[in-house]
Amino acid sequence: MTAAGQVYDLPLPPDPYGPEEAEQRSSWAPIDLGPALAGEHIEAAPSVLKRDDGPALLYAGKVHSIAGEPESMKTWLALWACAQEITSGRTVLYVDFEDVAETTVERLRALGCTSEHIGRHLVYLQPSEPLSGADRAALLALVELRRPTLAVLDGVTEAMTLHGLDLYGNTDAAQWLAMLPRPLAEAGPAVLQIDHVTKSSEGRGRFAIGAQHKLAGLSGAAYTVETATPFGRGKHGIAKVYIGKDRPGRVREHCPGKLAAELHLRSELPAGTVWVELRPPVERDPDEPFRPTFLMEKVSRLVEATAGGVSLRGIRGAVKGKNEAIGYAIELLEREGYIRIESGARGASVHHHVKPFREEGK
Repeated sequence: MTAAGQVYDLPLPPDPYGPEEAEQRSSWAPIDLGPALAGEHIEAAPSVLKRDDGPALLYAGKVHSIAGEPESMKTWLALWACAQEITSGRTVLYVDFEDVAETTVERLRALGCTSEHIGRHLVYLQPSEPLSGADRAALLALVELRRPTLAVLDGVTEAMTLHGLDLYGNTDAAQWLAMLPRPLAEAGPAVLQIDHVTKSSEGRGRFAIGAQHKLAGLSGAAYTVETATPFGRGKHGIAKVYIGKDRPGRVREHCPGKLAAELHLRSELPAGTVWVELRPPVERDPDEPFRPTFLMEKVSRLVEATAGGVSLRGIRGAVKGKNEAIGYAIELLEREGYIRIESGARGASVHHHVKPFREEGK
């Protein structure tokens, strides 16, 4: 291998650039395939926004999107990704085109972040004018300095409108991606865009409002969030997180179908705390909904017999079965009023008996 792109002694014209002039080389020059052929650059698994069972939904250095209707809990999902990083001592960049800092800080506190966590590890921007060349250079220098692992762009519709870009134009969608999301991703963090869906559910498809290139141009994964149970103060909200695209393909390894995760938010009053579960999907026949009645009865009997309630760890230790199936059994028992779930010490979920569940015929 004597020149960039020359492998197995295949002929190439002389390279006009020396090592000290490598930055001047055109992107049209052949790429050295040696590292790829040697397996030196294997696609990494996603590492940001982890589900309760371990697998994550966002890739470092890739551009992603979460889209949903208003109050679909899509911003809460993005903020849960932020809270996971911040409480682990990693930095998050949050570029907010829709809201104000006070809202973001209040929600992060509700999710368990302390003022010290937020002050040390959140870089918050609220742009009100288009991004200039100088602005972008300063922002990328800041990213180089602070090394965030996650960059959230909240409000793609508002951001494109601010820059005079057409939501329905593929050229403008490509221009937006090249303007901010891709340069941020190239600097290292997982980039997550928060977007809207069309009002019509029939014509919505699998992605956000606007041009098709908003989906095609993503280098990571695209998700849509749909509300199953509305969330509010003092309420337990549930949202389904569906995967519409996974370019690297490492998220779908852990998804039995289109459902990537199920988001549960529990608002505790008067403290204002929000407890979060990002549960893994459970594979079940869509034509004949699966009900793990055997596990439901096992869990119900355990909770009945335990004064003061049982933690999730306690249930998993006492009931034999896959964690995903046990989680779904617990979900059905709660939804149907057989148990209630409260927050215990250190954020643990404590399961209390309401009424007994028995399989049919018993």
